[in-house]
Amino acid sequence: MQPFNPAEFLILVVDDVSKNLQILGSILDEVGYSTTFAISGLQALERLETAKPDLILLDMMMPDMNGLEVCSILKSDPDTAEIPVIFLTASQETEHILQAFDKGAVDYLTKPFNTRELLARVRNHLELKHTRDQLKKALKELVESRDAALKSAQVKSQFLANMSHEIRTPMNGVLGMTELLLQTPLNPQQIDYVQTLRNSGNNLLVIINEILDYSKLESGEMRLDYEEFELKTRLADITKFFQSQIINKDLTLSLIYDESIPQTLIGDFHKIRQILTNLIGNAIKFTETGEIQVIVTKKSGLYREMNYENLTNNQGFADKKYQNRCQLIFEVKDTGIGIRAEDRAQIFKSFFQAESSPSRHYAGTGLGLAICEQLVQLMNGKIGVESEFGKGSKFWFTINLEFLSPDMAAGNLKDLNGLKTNSITDNQQIETEHKSLESLKILVVEDTRINQKVIQQQLKRLGCTADCVNNGQEALFQLDAADYDLILMDCQMPVLDGYAATEMIREREQQAQAAMRSRSGADALSRSGADALSGRGADALSGRVADALSGSTPNLPSSNHGSGGSYPKSRIVVIGLTAYAMKGDREKCLAAGMDDYLSKPVSINDLSAMLRKWTGN
Repeated sequence: MQPFNPAEFLILVVDDVSKNLQILGSILDEVGYSTTFAISGLQALERLETAKPDLILLDMMMPDMNGLEVCSILKSDPDTAEIPVIFLTASQETEHILQAFDKGAVDYLTKPFNTRELLARVRNHLELKHTRDQLKKALKELVESRDAALKSAQVKSQFLANMSHEIRTPMNGVLGMTELLLQTPLNPQQIDYVQTLRNSGNNLLVIINEILDYSKLESGEMRLDYEEFELKTRLADITKFFQSQIINKDLTLSLIYDESIPQTLIGDFHKIRQILTNLIGNAIKFTETGEIQVIVTKKSGLYREMNYENLTNNQGFADKKYQNRCQLIFEVKDTGIGIRAEDRAQIFKSFFQAESSPSRHYAGTGLGLAICEQLVQLMNGKIGVESEFGKGSKFWFTINLEFLSPDMAAGNLKDLNGLKTNSITDNQQIETEHKSLESLKILVVEDTRINQKVIQQQLKRLGCTADCVNNGQEALFQLDAADYDLILMDCQMPVLDGYAATEMIREREQQAQAAMRSRSGADALSRSGADALSGRGADALSGRVADALSGSTPNLPSSNHGSGGSYPKSRIVVIGLTAYAMKGDREKCLAAGMDDYLSKPVSINDLSAMLRKWTGN
């Protein structure tokens, strides 16, 4: 802290007695304060227009305008309200002193002045003002820094969103076409080439997703999506995912599962799968011979209350008083190269790689384990590693989950977030299930030619009939001309984007419904009038009038879309297609009136599941 320097402060002395001004001026000047004087309240206000003192010594009793009136004016003006005022008074009346404080004074001095007391009080209030000004300056700088950081974060987030879109759009074409190509007759060499192409594309997608996930976690945007799930079944699917890699490296992958784990658990399995996929993928990457074990056990006893703060949608969970809670321990053990002791302490740091030389054998972004640690912490768990260099490693993590008792878990699992996770694992399933989709007629709204071709071929593969248009405006024209069961709507397009197009579709649907209700009401009134004239009774008349006024439309035909130029009479399903993958993309789709969305690149399995979800197949 800098030493107090009186020369840095200007004091305005206001008193109608010249002798008092001389005494005060002499005392203050001797110490080194800068001073300026006024002999009346009006003159003091005029002086403040050209000089801004750091403190005011103000006489309480003056002719024309007394000190109390002057102080009121000062405190009502934002430019002078923060200047501390010390009253000078010969009065010892408590009422006068209270009036001074009521007007905004910080202190008072009684005449005749005691020099030491005067200087002590002046210095005290100047130091307080100086400290307050410094705090306000620091706060302003902090706010400016925060605003700059937020702006930087917004720019970064938008940049990542744009890059995600620009990369995912062509990736949709690459992965979509390789997926379709693998479903055509190929010789073994061609299959190998196409699978290599697909694996390379998937590896690139993993890197993109890691960067986006790290950005979300770093900015605190990652949220949990809770659902009910059967862990053992889901874990089996994960191990199947790695089967081809295990076979190619001649390794063994085994799942050791504690059968005391409840069948139906509640948690964010997507995050659990992401952690396990990363750990198992690393184990395979760093293991040349031997085996990899995935071990899941339940810790005995109950754990503390769940934390619902990070839920994207906690409806149905925060309100439910689940009494059953357990802690699970996940372990991934390998017989790979292991980790040096000096590297283990840094292994979960962002961008850290145990092998960092230019000639390194193992590729990666150095973000995977950092993401795993933050995801585990997001779920109130812990993560760690045990390793011996040259012999292998064991990564473990714990998470706390709710579980349903057997009677609560009876029947089908329900998806409390409104998103199903149906999966199709091979071509035979596609062949048998596409028959249920053969009757569907779908409108594809997509501006990229390659993506048009991919999704049309995917729909053809699933047995659907599809028409394709280039933008939202063309989609509106097409809906006037033909009937469709469902719309696949790209979000970002020229002319009219998917969000605006969907909003216009919903607006037209509402207008059509209103017109139908109006016609129905008119028909009901007309029939009621005829009934009345024919003497069929007042009860029938009042009932039909009530129906008309309530807007009910009994026995009306319904259609998803109009033919011959009429517009939809009921709500058509719109599925958004987006190459963005940042926070708020799903919400933006739903806010525009879309029913659901698929993130590019879109696999035929995900597309099939989405169609079956929304068409009841």
